[in-house]
Amino acid sequence: MDLKLFPGDIIKEICKNMEVSTIGKLHTSLSHNLDKEIVSVVSMIPDKHFDNSVNGCLLHYALKRGVSNHVSLHHIKQIYARYRNVILETDNDGRSLLLCALLGKHDINTIEYILKLTPAKMMSRCDSNGASALHYALMNYRNDINLLIKLVSADTQLLLVVDSQNRSLMHYATMFGCNRTILEFLCVVCANQLTRQDNTRKLPLHYGLYLWTDECDSLTCLLLSKSESILYDRHGVGKQGNLLSCKEYHENASLLICGARNRVSFKTLQELSGLDTLIVAMQDIYGRSVLYYMIQQNYDAESIIWFVKLNPYCIDERDTNGDSLLLLALRSKTDTRVLRVLRIIMELC
Repeated sequence: MDLKLFPGDIIKEICKNMEVSTIGKLHTSLSHNLDKEIVSVVSMIPDKHFDNSVNGCLLHYALKRGVSNHVSLHHIKQIYARYRNVILETDNDGRSLLLCALLGKHDINTIEYILKLTPAKMMSRCDSNGASALHYALMNYRNDINLLIKLVSADTQLLLVVDSQNRSLMHYATMFGCNRTILEFLCVVCANQLTRQDNTRKLPLHYGLYLWTDECDSLTCLLLSKSESILYDRHGVGKQGNLLSCKEYHENASLLICGARNRVSFKTLQELSGLDTLIVAMQDIYGRSVLYYMIQQNYDAESIIWFVKLNPYCIDERDTNGDSLLLLALRSKTDTRVLRVLRIIMELC
């Protein structure tokens, strides 16, 4: 039964004896047509029909449907007039009204309206995965620095929240491809998160190297430069270990390997190498170093040769399949200049 096909008076009659199991039909209707008539009829339905069995009350539902389903601030205000008692409620994923609004990607006017309704104790409310309002903003408003500032102003403690996977705001900013303005802002207000690893031992930069394209060079340099004051004192002595040597958990991949696998520029690889032969020699779980992936990804000859000269001993390495760099280069039809250098170094070693 699709309620949107019926006039308002018939819908009203249907709703008088509506079973809880029927409410899903109403939600289907609302996702297509949440107009004034439907809203007024819905306001007569008892609260019991909008319990956890349908993932929260109608206001949570409408906010999550969002602008893509034509849910406007006008609709939200009309529904709120009936459901004022749900301000402290969450849906069964732990989302408050504010989180639902951010999930629905509403415009700034709707977000500000919900912010005004949100009591202080609900500002810090996280969902069942531990994600806060700031996490949601970074997911769904990747270029909106003004919204981010509004949320931080409402509750600065949100800057400290990490989700159930130990992912910080900086992780989310790089995971979801936020712009440089937001990254620079986060580097100021929560710089310590640059060196924080999540439960898979990934740094924010690990995620960034998978997603960044056009701005990869500048964004990598930005995060590396901001990390220096955290990792090293003014004499260049390490305080918290080496950022570049951090390896993610699943494949034991360093930042340098992640960069090469995703074919970032040679300039970015140079920045990530830190001119450190130990980092260049690091291998992942498959026994492969950065050079293996540079050859696999068809980097130009000059770039590969630069890394070979930085660590010539890697020529002898073999991956877990027993394949050498020279064999990979032959299979990949690598530039003859690279093959020549590989052969010369192998003879010298």
